[in-house]
Amino acid sequence: MSGIKHLTGLCCLMLASCASIQPTDRTPQTPIQSTIPQPSELHWSGRLQIDVKGVRTLHMANDFELDVSDQEGELRILGPLGSTLAVITWGTPEMPATLESAQMSPRVQSFDNLDSLMSHWLGTSIPSRTLLGWLQGQAVSAPGWQFSHTSNAVLVAHRFEPEPAVDFKITKSSD
Repeated sequence: MSGIKHLTGLCCLMLASCASIQPTDRTPQTPIQSTIPQPSELHWSGRLQIDVKGVRTLHMANDFELDVSDQEGELRILGPLGSTLAVITWGTPEMPATLESAQMSPRVQSFDNLDSLMSHWLGTSIPSRTLLGWLQGQAVSAPGWQFSHTSNAVLVAHRFEPEPAVDFKITKSSD
């Protein structure tokens, strides 16, 4: 169960700049200021790997499916045989983010926003808006982070400061 908790935090890394997938209209009260264009549609599936190297060390690797459309997003964490281990939905920073997994109690957990969910699970913050730009192939930067696309299908990022160091790799499946 602990691995699932930590894995879901990684998934949050990729998605924090999108809006809620809730069925009701949740227009943000305050406009979001971002220099990274928001995608109208984004679909990635493949493999996530993350290592947090600090007092609280963490290693995880799972398959995933990510869908972002306009102001909505959903991330599914998959098990070795393709079953869904967890589903994360999120909204703008002003909207709640949820994590649902049958392996947790309670089954659905809600957080004020995706950044709160991510910090809870990983124990550290991640530049989620920048990460979404990276997934779109944009050459954006974040203080303390080094980013590269080793190919059109592989994203590698390393946080060298502040502590803890964080490494992650996202490998996109062939379409």
